[in-house]
Amino acid sequence: MMKMHRSAAEWLLALTLVVGTATPSLGQSMERDGYVLPPASVQDLFKRDKNITTLDRLSPDGDHFLIPTFQELTDLKLMSQRTLRLAMLEFVPAVNREWRLATYGNTALSLYSLKDRRTYPIKLPSNAFFSDMRWSPDGSQLALVAHLPTASQVWIADVKTGDARAVSDAPVMATLVARPGGGGESPETAAGRLLQWMPDGSILTVIVPPNRGPEPQEPAVPVAPIIRRSRDRETPTSTQPFLLRTPNDERLFKYYTTAQLVAMAPGRAPRPIGTPLMYLDYWVSPDGKAILRESLEEPFSYLTAFSAFGRRLEVIDLDGKVLAEIRRRPLQEAQTRGNDPAAENAPRDVAWRPDGKGLSMLLREPAGGGDEPRKDRVMLLAPPFAMAGAQTLVSTEHRISNVRYAKDGRYATMTFTKRVGSNNRDDLMAFDLTASPAAPFVLKANIDTSDPLTLPGDPMITVSGNGNPSLMVSGDGASLYLQGDGYKASFAPQPFVDKVAIRTGATTRVFEGAADTYDNPLVALD
Repeated sequence: MMKMHRSAAEWLLALTLVVGTATPSLGQSMERDGYVLPPASVQDLFKRDKNITTLDRLSPDGDHFLIPTFQELTDLKLMSQRTLRLAMLEFVPAVNREWRLATYGNTALSLYSLKDRRTYPIKLPSNAFFSDMRWSPDGSQLALVAHLPTASQVWIADVKTGDARAVSDAPVMATLVARPGGGGESPETAAGRLLQWMPDGSILTVIVPPNRGPEPQEPAVPVAPIIRRSRDRETPTSTQPFLLRTPNDERLFKYYTTAQLVAMAPGRAPRPIGTPLMYLDYWVSPDGKAILRESLEEPFSYLTAFSAFGRRLEVIDLDGKVLAEIRRRPLQEAQTRGNDPAAENAPRDVAWRPDGKGLSMLLREPAGGGDEPRKDRVMLLAPPFAMAGAQTLVSTEHRISNVRYAKDGRYATMTFTKRVGSNNRDDLMAFDLTASPAAPFVLKANIDTSDPLTLPGDPMITVSGNGNPSLMVSGDGASLYLQGDGYKASFAPQPFVDKVAIRTGATTRVFEGAADTYDNPLVALD
């Protein structure tokens, strides 16, 4: 589906201005002052439904597909809402909602049942946008955030009937966690990020703190001039259109990003977990016993966006008690060229393993003081999550990225990036983690990532209701699948799916799109 988002509105505005650029007399101009629309034939282009039904959001029970109806345009009423733009975060304060979610988005949701061969709507309000759709673990329910005219709320829909209801009237804080790019296009995040299902059927989300008080106000009479101080050393920064400028900007940013993490369920008040924080993200462990959370920390800066503010990544229990601090990153005002030493020494790609054994992370070896290169490592941090007890699973002199695990935790795939002359080459590796040490297998070697015509594809994954990915493994447990765009010399895509034997790398093509068309494959794999 083509998504023009804000650009579609900009095109319509441009057409409106072009149509109205004739130069009538002053009297005629005054009589016709106002909006001038393009011809009806042009308006019709923007009114057409551009949604294309794609069956790619399958429920965990394998029966239902979610089909959203997306509205890419907006109207003057929504565009006229008071909007705050602070530290590169845009949001509508009246509804505690990120700007994008307050102006356009999904206007309806439908379900398609494979078993019944029918499509039917989810019964939702007609004057709202909808985001962050999450299947329940058994696929019988769908959680979502309904962005109503006055507030955002968590709703639950019954998959069999399409009936939907609000879980609570507590307003969701849909600003920082719902920031642009969070949903992305990857399978892990396409469903959203504001909601996580808990094993007891409750839903984890963030709400407006009940006792936060009124919005901070700029004093009518300034208490001090606006003061800018240069740094004591060179601080290269990028040019960004809206950063914090005043102390009241700081207060407003904190006021509209501080949220209370809660577990909510129908018929009972939201249960707070810990104290309010400026939440960036949160992820429930597969066993539902712990939460990985990341939050912003003060001080703020007038030189950078919120993405460069200090942040902390922690593991907490269901009462909000901190079990472990995984990493803490201070405020970063200056752009770094090349590798950032602080980032190189910190855990990265921290995520829950799908087999429930704990957290996976990548971490360089500690500096030894000699000239030997530091190895990169895949680590397992098991409960009780003490960093000193992290276990090394894979170690190599090459840079590791893109780690994925099979659902049972036996196999993991990853990319090793190595230097070959003046260029980089990638090896796509698989490891049997049940062996001691982990047994390596080369799936694809010496991949030139700069040549799209030779790319072997990426490991295919399945995603849990909460967005946790796991490798798609063949029924006999001996093969994985790679999916790619299959660009030809003409740069026309010809999507493919390959079956790759883990231990030998032997490859069999199980799907290839037609040479003259492009489609997303939906294939049955053994």
